[in-house]
Amino acid sequence: MTDKRSMAERLDFLRELGNLLRFHRQIGLDHYPFVLPELLEHGSGQADLRSTLTPAADHLSDRQKKGDRDGRSSLAALEREINACRNCPRGVEGASPLTGAGKVGATLFIVVEQALAATNEGRLLNDEDSTLLRKMLAAIKVSDDAVYMAPLVRCGTVEEKQTKKEERTACLDFLERQIACLRPRAILIFGERAAQTLFRREQLLFHLRGKIDEIQGIPALATYHPGQLRSEPALKQMAWQDLQLLQRILAGRRN
Repeated sequence: MTDKRSMAERLDFLRELGNLLRFHRQIGLDHYPFVLPELLEHGSGQADLRSTLTPAADHLSDRQKKGDRDGRSSLAALEREINACRNCPRGVEGASPLTGAGKVGATLFIVVEQALAATNEGRLLNDEDSTLLRKMLAAIKVSDDAVYMAPLVRCGTVEEKQTKKEERTACLDFLERQIACLRPRAILIFGERAAQTLFRREQLLFHLRGKIDEIQGIPALATYHPGQLRSEPALKQMAWQDLQLLQRILAGRRN
């Protein structure tokens, strides 16, 4: 019986590994920059694989039980402030702000530089970038309902013009209060300007990514925006390294 169970576990492991490899081929990875030690060190047992790749469901459940009501109330109050904000030219011009999208109690908080359009249906990513992001998160077994996404600059523009430093600075307080309200397990930042603003360091994204920082005591890391990955496929290898680091953070490890 033990041999049969062991064989079944190996087959399950190989099946999941095959699915992961197929996805990597789809997004353009043609080789791996380093070995996946967390998979090899724990053997091929199904329980080990799941504990490595899957964010703890108990953590999300506890957060939902303890903080959903207070979180929704705090977010609603914050949204009213954001709607009334006139602290930068975008607000003065009457652009429609976007607070964020996702569930209170999410384990992962994703930051993008800005909303895409000045409409009530403002969006954070276009369809192609959303599809790639979904595949990226699926590779580390993060589901949609475990994610909350918010823009640094809340007011999108029809022309989708580049954000200015004064606009990012004016919105930073809102984002930091939003993070304090939601208290996610980890923060993932897309893009150089958003990372520079949140980490308060004027460095290239190449130097900001690939390591764990902290925002309000919460592990945070930066990586390339899905749109940049689509236009510059060579960056996908480094983005995969960042996703592996995020995977370890969500599993409760930092090394």
